[in-house]
Amino acid sequence: METFAHLLPSLLLAIVTGIPLWILLGRVGLSRWWTLLAILPLGFLILLWMLALRRWPRLPGQERGLQPQ
Repeated sequence: METFAHLLPSLLLAIVTGIPLWILLGRVGLSRWWTLLAILPLGFLILLWMLALRRWPRLPGQERGLQPQ
């Protein structure tokens, strides 16, 4: 039981960060399996840089910059 108690915070963190990453990666056109990289100690940081430096898809007719809602 003590082993599970040590594993629980890591499991919750993986779920709390994994689900939004899975959705975000699908929206920007990357394979959602890149989410598994976030499990590694520096993987999340690498994934964050991949997303920051990637060209994001634009909707048809969308100009540069922020668009009013």
